[in-house]
Amino acid sequence: MCGIAGLCRTGAGPAEEAVLGRMLARIARRGPDAQGIYSCGDTLLGHRRLSIVDLSPQGNQPMFNEDRSVSIVFNGELYGYHDLRNDLARRGHRFSSTSDTEVILHLYEEKGIECVRDLRGMFAFALYDQPRDRLFLARDRLGIKPLYWSGAGGSFAFASELSALLECPWIPREIDLHALSRYLCFYYVPAPSSMLRDVSMLEPGQTLVYEQGRVQIATYWDAASFLDAPVPGGFSRAGFDDEMDALLSDTVRVHLNADVPVGAFLSGGVDSSGVVAYMSRYVQGAKTFCLVHENPAYDERLYAAQVAKQYGSEHVEVSVHGGERFEIGLLDFLVDIYGEPMASPSAIAVHSVIQEMKGRVKCVLSGDGADEIFAGYETYAALGRVQALQRFVPPAFARHLAPLRGWLRFPQGARAARALERAGWSILDFIVHEKGFFRFDEQSELLSDDVLAGLDLEREALYLREKLALHDDRASLQNLYRFMVRQQLADYMLTKVDRASMGHSVEVRVPYVDHRVFELLCRAPDVEKFDPTVPKPILKRVLARHLPENILHRPKKGFALHLERFVNDLFWSHFEGLLEGAGDLFRRSAVDAIVRSLRSGTLSGNERVRAMYRIWTLAMFLHWRRRLLGRG
Repeated sequence: MCGIAGLCRTGAGPAEEAVLGRMLARIARRGPDAQGIYSCGDTLLGHRRLSIVDLSPQGNQPMFNEDRSVSIVFNGELYGYHDLRNDLARRGHRFSSTSDTEVILHLYEEKGIECVRDLRGMFAFALYDQPRDRLFLARDRLGIKPLYWSGAGGSFAFASELSALLECPWIPREIDLHALSRYLCFYYVPAPSSMLRDVSMLEPGQTLVYEQGRVQIATYWDAASFLDAPVPGGFSRAGFDDEMDALLSDTVRVHLNADVPVGAFLSGGVDSSGVVAYMSRYVQGAKTFCLVHENPAYDERLYAAQVAKQYGSEHVEVSVHGGERFEIGLLDFLVDIYGEPMASPSAIAVHSVIQEMKGRVKCVLSGDGADEIFAGYETYAALGRVQALQRFVPPAFARHLAPLRGWLRFPQGARAARALERAGWSILDFIVHEKGFFRFDEQSELLSDDVLAGLDLEREALYLREKLALHDDRASLQNLYRFMVRQQLADYMLTKVDRASMGHSVEVRVPYVDHRVFELLCRAPDVEKFDPTVPKPILKRVLARHLPENILHRPKKGFALHLERFVNDLFWSHFEGLLEGAGDLFRRSAVDAIVRSLRSGTLSGNERVRAMYRIWTLAMFLHWRRRLLGRG
């Protein structure tokens, strides 16, 4: 696991090498063990290394093939690559290291850009083919590792994080208004956009070739093709569960490949407990880490200790105090490691946890991504309730009756009006209402006239149709799953895991987010995959073979932060200062109204949470703009 950066610029020389040096300094936390730069004509590649596999200097990057005609910088880990290596060695390729990175170089010599189809793992890499003067970039299938790029200024540049590209003086620091609108809704920026207009993120399963001054992006793997594929007939639940059990076990096995000790997060929940159960087959006495919280609502130490005892791990309890309070330095750190705004309060909790683990372990397995891959979360239950309404009042009829909602002024009329609204929802409506903090139809009250002139808020949510590759707009469990897999997983969950861990130079591996697991899951009928009353039905059924009942079926706690208790007078003073320079983007009167509503004490519990999340979303964006763009 590392950080990569590079650029192609006509006449590149010492000035560009200095730019690349500053880019690598921005992402130094991702790789504190070594730094390397390679310059070849107009192309420069840079690497920051976190040593996990082949700890020797031979594992340093950039790395080269035998005649140094092909070079690579690689971030991530390949799993099960030894068979590929052995096959290439039989074909006459000579290896100078035991690194997984070198396998890609020789595989490229054999197959060109099609080599990426043979790779299994989490990765983002850039490979330079000197004879063809071709730069080849690729990102893993499900988006575990990030990769940003820009073609601004007649040049090409790439990096693991957006902040590194800010060191390129030819890239304008202009905000992408569409990205801003989507960030306000979801509190993260969905790919392929970034918060800068001239910087994009390569999407999961994509490759990019920069050759003769042109960018060509292609998709080598697409989750939608598996979601759309017909389910094979003759489904056997017992046979499928056997196959999934064996695949999960093998997936954990290959995720353990490392030349440093590998530990695991163990919350005592289903997902992390399943990882530890499989891990115990291959590693005896591995370190497991439980996050101990002083608030009983979040503390899970007893469950974690039970699983640790069952599987014989060396268990470590890491204390994270819920009484921590806001500090400006925390915002600085979050902005620095994320590179663009990320307003999920759980990002603070994850940061605190990994900060406590730093120095104890360099590589850990995590259960992250299981909820997205196996259809967990209460969101499915919420959609189930909407579907129940729609069976009673069909959506088309509910939308026809929409003008009547304002007339429902009898007792319980407001409740009836809300039910009628939900009965008319499409999947886009459901996602925006369920996940959105500033819904697109609400942003006209918040955004300035100048910003609104560059947006069509009535159509802004429609980007989701293409993003999710929807065939219809039904509020169906299948369409919600598409959102979870094609947006929520990579753009939110995996982004949070990557930045929080790499911000502390710790590698986190996510065995549930394996394309073979996903592809197998897509062979199960929908009735097996989705159950609004039972989160992750297939995973729980399989893990019932390995985990006790009280672990399988206890309520999900998660690891959260009470945001309103976290903020203090210092936060409010800082927020006030941020707003003073924000009139070009936001209406001050709208923001003040949100603050007054929160402080009035008249909001209900859920309304208070939503108001505080809205304020935090604005604060994170404005602090990012001030710290990284020097504005406001």
